[in-house]
Amino acid sequence: MTLETSLTSCVQRIASEFQTTYSLTGSLSNLSTTTKSNLVAAINEVVTQIGTVQSNLSSDLTNRLATLKNDILGGASAAYDTLKEIQTFLEQNDSQVAALLNAIGNRVRFDMAQSLTDTQKQTARSNIGAVSMADVGNYDIDLVSVFNAALAA
Repeated sequence: MTLETSLTSCVQRIASEFQTTYSLTGSLSNLSTTTKSNLVAAINEVVTQIGTVQSNLSSDLTNRLATLKNDILGGASAAYDTLKEIQTFLEQNDSQVAALLNAIGNRVRFDMAQSLTDTQKQTARSNIGAVSMADVGNYDIDLVSVFNAALAA
């Protein structure tokens, strides 16, 4: 084989590989980017778009977190806008918190049944101007029967 034949075969083989590679990558005109002049410019366009999307997502996330924080705080003053500050307040006012919890525990409930001592029942009735069941008597009495019996007597 001559040198010319050998070089021609080699160049043809290299060209064949380039064609295979080119067919795998496609033409620049097939890019979905606006820039189609070269691959580096197209990649830079994609990187810029990613940066814009990241910036928008970051801004949106920051706004959503601020909204969530405001919803959680519900207008709390700066003195109580962290869990640590609330914890410190509760620890420093432990006796007042205990008194408040005790007062809540000593209320008459209307949302569920509750066991009260006779003294607690009497105090609750006095506070709202109610009478006891003993004072009312039999509320299931058939007053028509009582009336009819009284007429017959």
